[in-house]
Amino acid sequence: ADLEGWWKFDGNLNDVSGNARNGTHANTTDYENLAATGKFGNALYLDGTNEHVVVTGYKGITGSAARTMTAWIKTSKSKAAIMNWGSNSVRRKWTFRTQLDDGFPGSIRVEINGGARVGDVGVDDDAWHHVAAVLTGTNLNSLVLYLDGQPLGNSFTSAGVVPSTPHPVRIFALVMISPAVLSRG
Repeated sequence: ADLEGWWKFDGNLNDVSGNARNGTHANTTDYENLAATGKFGNALYLDGTNEHVVVTGYKGITGSAARTMTAWIKTSKSKAAIMNWGSNSVRRKWTFRTQLDDGFPGSIRVEINGGARVGDVGVDDDAWHHVAAVLTGTNLNSLVLYLDGQPLGNSFTSAGVVPSTPHPVRIFALVMISPAVLSRG
């Protein structure tokens, strides 16, 4: 697997993968949100009022390329984005988040605006959890969600073809994140 981005959020928004995909604050200039205590070092915390981190110039992993997204998260929010990219149209946006809409409430979910896969265990208990989404094929039927190193069952699946529209990667923190990793393959 090729490491695409690794954001530790340990006092800054820098990508430590060697790819220089550093983030910038959107809708906030407050660096206090990098002083939260994380699972390892500090964590990113935003208050949910449209604050997020943008990785300008990096369009995410597009097309049918295999991908893995991981993060340590801590949240009490049953519906909160963790990371996404793509345009907001059917099968054009890749979003990794906690969810309340379909399947098990408060579980992790990957959606592509027209398809989704939802885990069967909640993560909205305000405790630290390691979450991962691993896509090995060209549609959501090949996606496996992981919680604390264990594969989750599926409480909802509406499979669709993986999107290909590039749009800058955005990292959200209605969850505390410490760190986040994105890799190809």
